[in-house]
Amino acid sequence: MRVWGELGRLFADNQGGDPFLALGRCARAYARFALDHPVQYRVLMMRPSAVPGVPPAAADAFRHMVNAVSACVATRVLEGDPEELALGLWSAVHGCVSLLIAQPAFPWPRDREALLDHVVRQAGFGAAVYSRLPRALPPSAELAACLDDFGTRLAARGPGISPRRSGRAAPAWRCRRSGRSRRSSAPAPAW
Repeated sequence: MRVWGELGRLFADNQGGDPFLALGRCARAYARFALDHPVQYRVLMMRPSAVPGVPPAAADAFRHMVNAVSACVATRVLEGDPEELALGLWSAVHGCVSLLIAQPAFPWPRDREALLDHVVRQAGFGAAVYSRLPRALPPSAELAACLDDFGTRLAARGPGISPRRSGRAAPAWRCRRSGRSRRSSAPAPAW
């Protein structure tokens, strides 16, 4: 399937600059590639392989994702094993495009790019936060307030990122970097 060689070019074209932003661009390129080539994607990624082992094109797609994730691990925006992190991110994007391909009659949002952006951001930010979570989390209300506080602080530091919710009072449970105390007995997350 020669069309799969194009995926490597798309990943290469989207590398460079900030690693986390590049990872997002690569994930979006992967999703667009799958949706632009639904027949080939269905044959290679949505059916059991006809031969033993991982098909070379699937292995290459995963390797491209691992390379993009490895750059994020090198800068510590993601923490953990690059292959494990890449598998989670790849699974999220694959799940989205597989559903779009396999269920075209589902009432999907009209703006497919916005849906892809939402899934990629949710998976990427989820991986960044998840890699820093303590084993024991505070109760949901405290966790939500801490995440709101985190979103507010993040939005104050950089353009293009805004908190999803506001108006909640932040609890005493905080991230270590905030230098504040916490009520929870759980270890404070590193973010």
